[in-house]
Amino acid sequence: MARDYSRFVLAAVIFFTLSGFLVESSFFAKTARAAIVKTSTAVIWSFIPVTNATSSLSALSEGSVLVMNTDQTFINCVVPPNSFSENVKAEVFSYFNDVFKPTLPPPPDQNFAGKVYEFQFHTFEGSLISTLSNSAAMTIAYSDFDVSGLDEATLAPYRKGANDSSWSLIPGAVVDAVNNKVTFSTQSFSLFTLFAKSLPPPPPAPSSFIGGGGGGAPAPPAPPLPLPGAVVLSGKAYPLSLITVLQDGKVMTNDIRADQDANFSIKFDNITPGVYTFGIWSWDKNGAERSITFSFTTNVAQGTLTTIGGIFLPPTLTLDKQQVQKGEIVNFLGQTAPQSEVTLQINSGETIEKKANADKDGFWSYAFDTSAVEEDTHLAKAKATSLDGLLSTFSNTVSFVVGGKKEQALKQTDLNSDKKVNLIDFSILLFNWGAPKNPIADLNNDGKVNITDFSILLFWWTG
Repeated sequence: MARDYSRFVLAAVIFFTLSGFLVESSFFAKTARAAIVKTSTAVIWSFIPVTNATSSLSALSEGSVLVMNTDQTFINCVVPPNSFSENVKAEVFSYFNDVFKPTLPPPPDQNFAGKVYEFQFHTFEGSLISTLSNSAAMTIAYSDFDVSGLDEATLAPYRKGANDSSWSLIPGAVVDAVNNKVTFSTQSFSLFTLFAKSLPPPPPAPSSFIGGGGGGAPAPPAPPLPLPGAVVLSGKAYPLSLITVLQDGKVMTNDIRADQDANFSIKFDNITPGVYTFGIWSWDKNGAERSITFSFTTNVAQGTLTTIGGIFLPPTLTLDKQQVQKGEIVNFLGQTAPQSEVTLQINSGETIEKKANADKDGFWSYAFDTSAVEEDTHLAKAKATSLDGLLSTFSNTVSFVVGGKKEQALKQTDLNSDKKVNLIDFSILLFNWGAPKNPIADLNNDGKVNITDFSILLFWWTG
């Protein structure tokens, strides 16, 4: 029997290796899809930003979001309480103005003065909010270079809404030419920038060229090397936990600790401009359990600071028993940010959700009464919501068995009857993936062979 399936062993090894990557890359896949939806609203908004920032804002309290460029220019938005009907996620993007000139040029007799900024407010269900209930206080800081050749006295902020065909002046702005800042108020959000008129040209200087003689013009200077970028990653892990950061699969650091409230902020300088995939994971406080890897991809532009905020690592999850009789208690436990609400999801035919609250050290537990489920193999995972409204992705998945004998379960998953559950059995499972050619591979008898059957097989793995 074993040799009939030996030709699938190599495929099984490849699938087994890739499956972990696919599971842990699911967040990145969601992020990529979300970006496609966002940029489909307007072609000009699909440019890669210079830098960006995200922040969670509470409906009941004042909140702010700041994007800082490496030349110390920035935009800051302060949102007063009760501006939203629910908590929202704010996303702000900073762009070079050059990419907008062909498709969204300045008003007549005006010139771009600095970056273009895009604001988006989303509910946690994904709905876009473009108008606030109250006016937000906005500050745009510009550099001397931004207004070089421009009349600073004519500087003013402009807005372009999603359905507008051109830029609109925002009235009532205050220009602080001493500190290079423009402040204004707005309830409507989309694209923002500064415009100013050109200074009159200076009178031509008298020519000092003297003809005659040989020799050519001096060689033009060599183009400057691209300036490195910088990245700041900030969010929540577990109190006093060690954090590991990966860049394109390579460890950048593994010795940064979160503080007592689980907050962390890590800055990486001298990053060559380009597109990178970052991954973050952490051990719990006791170093016993680790989170799954939180992954995302971003562009690091030259000479800019890219800030990725609002990261919330999923909770750790383990259990005290892997097999119980129906009616016995299975204790689920782990760690997350202090005082967070943990949602435990148990998949047992239909999904069962239970809530638990983490203590001041982030530890949480839930005693699950197995009277609520059938005698079978069940899967569980958890996610968390922090006190300030951050929502994590799901944790790793654990499995447990209710009822039955271990010998019977081993017999069920030993697909080639060699008294072991190993790679040969996994090869058989892979061969029957989808609609099973042999019903023996459908371990939970639901008419299909999928990740659930794979999890059951792994649970009883003997090697």
